[in-house]
Amino acid sequence: MSQTRGRTVFLPLERVRTQSAPYLHETTHALMPRSDCLWLSEGFASYVESWVSEHLGGYDAHIFSSAGDRGIHDAARRLLKGEGGMAVLPFVGRGGAPPGLFSDRKRVAGPYYVLSQSFVKFLVERVQAVAGLLYL
Repeated sequence: MSQTRGRTVFLPLERVRTQSAPYLHETTHALMPRSDCLWLSEGFASYVESWVSEHLGGYDAHIFSSAGDRGIHDAARRLLKGEGGMAVLPFVGRGGAPPGLFSDRKRVAGPYYVLSQSFVKFLVERVQAVAGLLYL
């Protein structure tokens, strides 16, 4: 599994070779250390990974979703129609982590990361809209 410890990013070599290592996600953690707010840390790192790969280059490892930046809201809407999305929703925008986040990556972490990324993107879009109004 890929991870960040302090300013060091660990990526499995085979995943780097196949361009499936989340290097942009983990680099974001190295540059902006995790806060006590897990949904914000993971959602922001996922948002940066998708946005940078789509707008500036590189690749999105698509660990939990292949939706990318452009499709993350639709992916979140689909998840909210099922048990997995609804089970982790109370932990997005709040403190704490859903039970099973680290042990059940597909069923728990997947929806949690996608919903967190969608919420961060929503917040970024709102800030951009307000900032745009300030310059009128």
